[in-house]
Amino acid sequence: MTSSGIARRTFLTGSLGAGLSAGLPGRFAPSPASAQTGPGEAAEPTPGERAAMAASARAFMTTYAVPGFSVAVGHSGRIISQDAFGVADRDKNEPLTPMHLFRIASVSKPITSTAIFGLIEQGRLSLGDRVFGAGGMLGTDFGGPPYKPGVDEITIEHLLTHTGGGWNNTHDDPMFMKEGMNHAQLIEWVLRNRPLDHPPGQAYA
Repeated sequence: MTSSGIARRTFLTGSLGAGLSAGLPGRFAPSPASAQTGPGEAAEPTPGERAAMAASARAFMTTYAVPGFSVAVGHSGRIISQDAFGVADRDKNEPLTPMHLFRIASVSKPITSTAIFGLIEQGRLSLGDRVFGAGGMLGTDFGGPPYKPGVDEITIEHLLTHTGGGWNNTHDDPMFMKEGMNHAQLIEWVLRNRPLDHPPGQAYA
């Protein structure tokens, strides 16, 4: 996880190129160290591999002005490598460690999706269930009608597929407005005050 909003794909693409150019095994081909492990086991990275990963991480941080960067590699339920670079607190110049916590941001989306599909498999939810308003999954937890047009038509499927129609994450993303509000207050304010950008189900964002 990086502490900036840079797309992970950008880093992973750069890391792969840097790793391969620095001699990391392509497509996880066995290195001399991993050749000594048993079937299904993964060896810890060699010093050269660690140096290549560190160089790639630092280059990414320099390019995108990332203050702190943490990485972990896992295999079969075991962490085989972890490292951290940069600072956790710029003002205090506190070095970042693998134990520091990051805001997980959009990583919460696949976690939420997994939980929702578990509920669907149990028969407790359906993709077509509406979310807001009377009869909706959340009912009036975030305030009752009237909402802006289309809000009470948003379904679970719309939210999972990013086709709910509203609130694109551009410069006016409501997530970063009304900083004095907690999450519940912000959601209620958005439902009452921010029109959808598109009718539900018609546009991906």
